[in-house]
Amino acid sequence: VRPYRNLYNCMNVKIHGIRPEDTANAPDFPEVWAEMVNYILECPVLVAHNSVFDMGCIRSSLTMFGIEKPEARVFCSLRAARHLYDFSCNKLDYLCKVFDIPQRTHHRAGDDAEVCARLFLREIRDSGGAMFDMNYCVSML
Repeated sequence: VRPYRNLYNCMNVKIHGIRPEDTANAPDFPEVWAEMVNYILECPVLVAHNSVFDMGCIRSSLTMFGIEKPEARVFCSLRAARHLYDFSCNKLDYLCKVFDIPQRTHHRAGDDAEVCARLFLREIRDSGGAMFDMNYCVSML
């Protein structure tokens, strides 16, 4: 997705390594949103690690482009990890190492989505399926 005006914060470039030249010809948010909104609406739950951050970015983009905000359930694997486990760190890459969840490139959307899904399944198993009964799902947007 090409960010608005294809501008990047240098701190974000340090984190994910994506630069303006990488997204110069990429579709913008409204185009990508139009492709994925129906999928989002059909999903019983979306999963994100630190969903507060991710949903905040999506909400901001929707507002910026005047796009209606849909309702969706969002499960926060970070919030669940803090409840379920007694680790000093609950970052996605750390939890993947602890649980032997294979990773490719940390902070790349597709790779992080896959390992987050695997962590989500682990949390469901470790909680005996109780995670959905415990307030780890919140309305999005």
